Amino acid sequence: MQKNVVIGILTFLLIVIGCATFMIKFPFYYESMVVGFISLIVIPLLRKRTMFLYTITIIILYGVYLTVRSFIDLETTDIQLLYTYNHLLFTAFLLMYWILLTYLKRMGYENERLAAELKKLQRFYPSGILSNNEFYIQSDWLLRSMKRDKKQAWFIRLNIIYENKRVQHNLQSTIEEVVLRSIRDKFDLVTSKPNEIFIMLKDTNEDGIKIVLDRIRSNAKEKLNFIEPPYEVSIHEFTNMELLNDLNRDEST
Repeated sequence: MQKNVVIGILTFLLIVIGCATFMIKFPFYYESMVVGFISLIVIPLLRKRTMFLYTITIIILYGVYLTVRSFIDLETTDIQLLYTYNHLLFTAFLLMYWILLTYLKRMGYENERLAAELKKLQRFYPSGILSNNEFYIQSDWLLRSMKRDKKQAWFIRLNIIYENKRVQHNLQSTIEEVVLRSIRDKFDLVTSKPNEIFIMLKDTNEDGIKIVLDRIRSNAKEKLNFIEPPYEVSIHEFTNMELLNDLNRDEST
Protein backbone atom coordinates (compact mmCIF):
# COMPACT_ATOMS: atom_id res chain seq x y z
CA MET A 1 0.00 0.00 0.00
CA GLN A 2 2.76 2.44 0.96
CA LYS A 3 4.61 1.74 -2.28
CA ASN A 4 1.50 2.51 -4.31
CA VAL A 5 1.08 5.82 -2.48
CA VAL A 6 4.69 6.82 -3.19
CA ILE A 7 4.35 5.90 -6.87
CA GLY A 8 1.06 7.80 -7.08
CA ILE A 9 2.53 10.95 -5.53
CA LEU A 10 5.63 10.89 -7.74
CA THR A 11 3.53 10.33 -10.87
CA PHE A 12 1.14 13.14 -9.88
CA LEU A 13 4.00 15.60 -9.32
CA LEU A 14 5.56 14.59 -12.63
CA ILE A 15 2.29 15.28 -14.47
CA VAL A 16 1.82 18.62 -12.66
CA ILE A 17 5.32 19.80 -13.60
CA GLY A 18 4.85 18.69 -17.21
CA CYS A 19 1.51 20.49 -17.48
CA ALA A 20 2.95 23.62 -15.86
CA THR A 21 5.78 23.68 -18.41
CA PHE A 22 3.31 23.40 -21.28
CA MET A 23 0.76 25.91 -19.95
CA ILE A 24 3.02 28.67 -18.60
CA LYS A 25 5.22 28.63 -21.71
CA PHE A 26 8.39 30.22 -20.43
CA PRO A 27 11.01 31.17 -23.04
CA PHE A 28 12.45 28.02 -24.66
CA TYR A 29 9.67 25.91 -23.17
CA TYR A 30 9.43 24.04 -26.49
CA GLU A 31 13.12 23.06 -26.32
CA SER A 32 12.72 21.93 -22.72
CA MET A 33 9.72 19.77 -23.67
CA VAL A 34 11.59 18.17 -26.58
CA VAL A 35 14.61 17.36 -24.40
CA GLY A 36 12.29 16.15 -21.64
CA PHE A 37 10.40 13.87 -24.05
CA ILE A 38 13.65 12.40 -25.37
CA SER A 39 14.80 11.82 -21.79
CA LEU A 40 11.54 10.01 -21.02
CA ILE A 41 12.58 7.45 -23.62
CA VAL A 42 16.33 7.34 -22.96
CA ILE A 43 16.50 7.18 -19.14
CA PRO A 44 14.58 3.87 -18.72
CA LEU A 45 17.03 2.22 -21.14
CA LEU A 46 20.04 3.11 -18.98
CA ARG A 47 21.49 1.25 -16.03
CA LYS A 48 20.72 2.48 -12.55
CA ARG A 49 24.08 4.23 -12.04
CA THR A 50 24.05 5.78 -15.52
CA MET A 51 20.52 7.14 -15.08
CA PHE A 52 21.59 9.72 -12.49
CA LEU A 53 24.70 10.71 -14.46
CA TYR A 54 22.58 11.26 -17.58
CA THR A 55 19.99 13.27 -15.63
CA ILE A 56 22.54 15.62 -14.05
CA THR A 57 24.43 16.02 -17.33
CA ILE A 58 21.29 17.01 -19.26
CA ILE A 59 20.24 19.45 -16.52
CA ILE A 60 23.67 21.13 -16.54
CA LEU A 61 23.88 21.26 -20.35
CA TYR A 62 20.41 22.77 -20.61
CA GLY A 63 21.34 25.36 -17.98
CA VAL A 64 24.50 26.23 -19.93
CA TYR A 65 22.43 26.53 -23.12
CA LEU A 66 20.00 28.98 -21.49
CA THR A 67 22.85 31.00 -19.98
CA VAL A 68 24.64 31.30 -23.33
CA ARG A 69 21.44 32.30 -25.11
CA SER A 70 20.66 34.97 -22.51
CA PHE A 71 24.08 36.57 -23.08
CA ILE A 72 23.92 36.26 -26.85
CA ASP A 73 20.44 37.77 -27.04
CA LEU A 74 21.30 40.44 -24.43
CA GLU A 75 18.10 39.71 -22.56
CA THR A 76 16.84 41.91 -19.74
CA THR A 77 16.91 40.82 -16.13
CA ASP A 78 13.19 40.03 -16.21
CA ILE A 79 13.62 37.70 -19.21
CA GLN A 80 16.66 36.07 -17.62
CA LEU A 81 14.49 35.40 -14.57
CA LEU A 82 12.01 33.59 -16.82
CA TYR A 83 14.93 31.52 -18.15
CA THR A 84 15.70 30.59 -14.54
CA TYR A 85 12.09 29.51 -13.90
CA ASN A 86 12.18 27.46 -17.08
CA HIS A 87 15.34 25.70 -15.94
CA LEU A 88 13.89 25.08 -12.46
CA LEU A 89 10.82 23.39 -13.96
CA PHE A 90 13.00 21.36 -16.31
CA THR A 91 15.27 20.31 -13.43
CA ALA A 92 12.31 19.38 -11.24
CA PHE A 93 10.75 17.33 -14.06
CA LEU A 94 13.90 15.31 -14.80
CA LEU A 95 14.76 14.76 -11.14
CA MET A 96 11.21 13.66 -10.36
CA TYR A 97 11.29 11.26 -13.30
CA TRP A 98 14.66 9.88 -12.19
CA ILE A 99 13.37 9.36 -8.64
CA LEU A 100 10.26 7.58 -9.96
CA LEU A 101 12.24 5.26 -12.23
CA THR A 102 14.81 4.53 -9.53
CA TYR A 103 12.02 3.62 -7.13
CA LEU A 104 10.31 1.39 -9.71
CA LYS A 105 13.56 -0.37 -10.60
CA ARG A 106 14.33 -0.91 -6.93
CA MET A 107 10.88 -2.46 -6.51
CA GLY A 108 11.54 -4.66 -9.54
CA TYR A 109 14.87 -5.88 -8.15
CA GLU A 110 13.22 -6.55 -4.78
CA ASN A 111 10.42 -8.53 -6.41
CA GLU A 112 12.95 -10.58 -8.39
CA ARG A 113 14.92 -11.29 -5.21
CA LEU A 114 11.79 -12.35 -3.33
CA ALA A 115 10.71 -14.54 -6.25
CA ALA A 116 14.14 -16.21 -6.29
CA GLU A 117 13.98 -16.82 -2.53
CA LEU A 118 10.45 -18.20 -2.83
CA LYS A 119 11.60 -20.49 -5.63
CA LYS A 120 14.39 -21.80 -3.40
CA LEU A 121 11.92 -22.47 -0.59
CA GLN A 122 9.55 -24.26 -2.94
CA ARG A 123 9.84 -28.01 -2.50
CA PHE A 124 7.83 -29.22 -5.48
CA TYR A 125 7.07 -28.01 -8.98
CA PRO A 126 3.44 -28.15 -10.21
CA SER A 127 4.11 -31.46 -11.99
CA GLY A 128 4.90 -33.08 -8.62
CA ILE A 129 8.66 -33.42 -9.08
CA LEU A 130 11.11 -31.85 -6.64
CA SER A 131 12.33 -28.30 -7.16
CA ASN A 132 15.98 -28.02 -8.18
CA ASN A 133 16.96 -26.65 -4.77
CA GLU A 134 15.10 -29.39 -2.87
CA PHE A 135 16.65 -32.05 -5.13
CA TYR A 136 20.10 -30.64 -4.38
CA ILE A 137 19.47 -30.54 -0.62
CA GLN A 138 18.15 -34.10 -0.49
CA SER A 139 20.99 -35.35 -2.70
CA ASP A 140 23.53 -33.78 -0.36
CA TRP A 141 21.89 -35.55 2.59
CA LEU A 142 21.82 -38.78 0.57
CA LEU A 143 25.54 -38.56 -0.20
CA ARG A 144 26.37 -38.19 3.49
CA SER A 145 24.22 -41.17 4.46
CA MET A 146 25.72 -43.28 1.63
CA LYS A 147 29.25 -42.68 2.87
CA ARG A 148 28.15 -43.63 6.36
CA ASP A 149 26.20 -46.76 5.35
CA LYS A 150 28.45 -47.68 2.40
CA LYS A 151 25.59 -47.85 -0.10
CA GLN A 152 25.29 -46.83 -3.76
CA ALA A 153 23.17 -44.27 -5.60
CA TRP A 154 23.01 -43.39 -9.29
CA PHE A 155 22.45 -40.07 -11.04
CA ILE A 156 20.56 -40.36 -14.33
CA ARG A 157 20.07 -37.54 -16.81
CA LEU A 158 17.43 -37.66 -19.55
CA ASN A 159 18.09 -35.14 -22.33
CA ILE A 160 14.98 -34.33 -24.38
CA ILE A 161 16.06 -34.41 -28.05
CA TYR A 162 12.75 -33.74 -29.79
CA GLU A 163 13.41 -31.03 -32.40
CA ASN A 164 9.99 -29.38 -32.47
CA LYS A 165 10.36 -26.67 -29.82
CA ARG A 166 6.61 -26.05 -29.69
CA VAL A 167 6.08 -29.63 -28.58
CA GLN A 168 9.12 -29.87 -26.26
CA HIS A 169 7.42 -28.36 -23.20
CA ASN A 170 4.37 -30.66 -23.35
CA LEU A 171 6.64 -33.60 -24.15
CA GLN A 172 8.83 -32.92 -21.13
CA SER A 173 5.79 -32.59 -18.85
CA THR A 174 4.54 -35.97 -20.05
CA ILE A 175 7.91 -37.64 -19.54
CA GLU A 176 8.15 -36.13 -16.04
CA GLU A 177 4.81 -37.74 -15.19
CA VAL A 178 6.05 -41.04 -16.65
CA VAL A 179 9.25 -40.89 -14.59
CA LEU A 180 7.28 -40.21 -11.41
CA ARG A 181 5.18 -43.33 -12.07
CA SER A 182 8.26 -45.40 -12.88
CA ILE A 183 10.42 -44.79 -9.81
CA ARG A 184 9.96 -45.76 -6.18
CA ASP A 185 7.60 -43.26 -4.60
CA LYS A 186 9.06 -41.25 -1.68
CA PHE A 187 12.38 -43.01 -2.13
CA ASP A 188 14.00 -41.95 -5.41
CA LEU A 189 14.37 -38.29 -6.42
CA VAL A 190 13.33 -36.44 -9.60
CA THR A 191 13.71 -32.86 -10.78
CA SER A 192 14.11 -31.08 -14.10
CA LYS A 193 15.10 -27.99 -16.00
CA PRO A 194 14.29 -27.11 -19.64
CA ASN A 195 14.93 -30.13 -21.90
CA GLU A 196 16.47 -32.18 -19.07
CA ILE A 197 15.14 -34.50 -16.38
CA PHE A 198 17.31 -35.61 -13.46
CA ILE A 199 16.77 -38.82 -11.50
CA MET A 200 18.52 -40.01 -8.35
CA LEU A 201 18.12 -43.73 -7.66
CA LYS A 202 18.94 -44.69 -4.09
CA ASP A 203 20.39 -47.95 -2.82
CA THR A 204 20.42 -49.86 -6.12
CA ASN A 205 22.80 -51.34 -8.70
CA GLU A 206 23.12 -51.69 -12.48
CA ASP A 207 20.27 -54.19 -12.61
CA GLY A 208 18.00 -51.83 -10.71
CA ILE A 209 18.90 -48.99 -13.08
CA LYS A 210 18.00 -51.14 -16.08
CA ILE A 211 14.65 -52.05 -14.55
CA VAL A 212 13.78 -48.38 -13.95
CA LEU A 213 14.91 -47.25 -17.42
CA ASP A 214 12.97 -50.08 -19.08
CA ARG A 215 9.92 -49.11 -17.06
CA ILE A 216 10.30 -45.45 -18.11
CA ARG A 217 10.72 -46.44 -21.74
CA SER A 218 7.70 -48.76 -21.64
CA ASN A 219 5.43 -46.25 -19.89
CA ALA A 220 6.59 -43.42 -22.16
CA LYS A 221 5.99 -45.52 -25.28
CA GLU A 222 2.50 -46.35 -24.08
CA LYS A 223 1.82 -42.67 -23.39
CA LEU A 224 3.52 -41.14 -26.45
CA ASN A 225 3.46 -43.98 -29.00
CA PHE A 226 7.02 -43.41 -30.30
CA ILE A 227 9.37 -45.75 -32.17
CA GLU A 228 12.57 -44.40 -30.63
CA PRO A 229 12.46 -42.66 -27.24
CA PRO A 230 12.65 -38.84 -27.60
CA TYR A 231 15.45 -38.59 -25.05
CA GLU A 232 19.04 -39.61 -24.46
CA VAL A 233 20.21 -41.23 -21.23
CA SER A 234 23.44 -40.66 -19.32
CA ILE A 235 24.23 -42.56 -16.11
CA HIS A 236 26.77 -41.71 -13.39
CA GLU A 237 27.46 -43.28 -10.06
CA PHE A 238 26.70 -40.62 -7.47
CA THR A 239 29.94 -40.15 -5.57
CA ASN A 240 30.19 -36.36 -5.19
CA MET A 241 28.07 -33.22 -5.43
CA GLU A 242 30.01 -31.91 -8.43
CA LEU A 243 27.62 -33.88 -10.63
CA LEU A 244 24.91 -31.43 -9.56
CA ASN A 245 26.89 -28.21 -9.92
CA ASP A 246 25.11 -27.14 -13.11
CA LEU A 247 21.74 -27.88 -11.58
CA ASN A 248 22.48 -25.88 -8.43
CA ARG A 249 23.91 -22.95 -10.44
CA ASP A 250 20.82 -22.70 -12.62
CA GLU A 251 18.57 -22.67 -9.59
CA SER A 252 20.50 -19.89 -7.86
CA THR A 253 20.67 -17.49 -10.80
